Amino acid sequence: KVALNAILGKPDHFRMNAIPWAVYSIPEIAGCGLTKEQAEEAGFTVEMATLPLMVSGRFLAENGKKGPGQVTVIKDSETDVLLGVHMFGAYSSEIIWGVAAMIESETKIKDAQKIVFPHPTVGEVIRSTMFQL
Repeated sequence: KVALNAILGKPDHFRMNAIPWAVYSIPEIAGCGLTKEQAEEAGFTVEMATLPLMVSGRFLAENGKKGPGQVTVIKDSETDVLLGVHMFGAYSSEIIWGVAAMIESETKIKDAQKIVFPHPTVGEVIRSTMFQL
């Protein structure tokens, strides 16, 4: 669509950093958006928070206390805009997709915190991590 609009001379945009990625390893690794280093290189004032996936009762029940996993959320502290989410652990590839919409629309953390996640799910750790910012 973006390429077609460019040919037709219609304005459009495409955010490369809004494309989620995943590595299907054990544990899975997934991310969307900028890393801390990329954000700092781009001139953002970075603030980040990290939580273990173990704060999710479902993750704990299904993976035990030794199940590895964590979520890191990165924001621009000047604008409160979500810049990136990176995680590893079971289900990471299944969870990261929702972050793409937030990054594409330049969602502020305060607005993302209002999104209701199903409970109990591992994905709600993303929201819990946002509350640490």
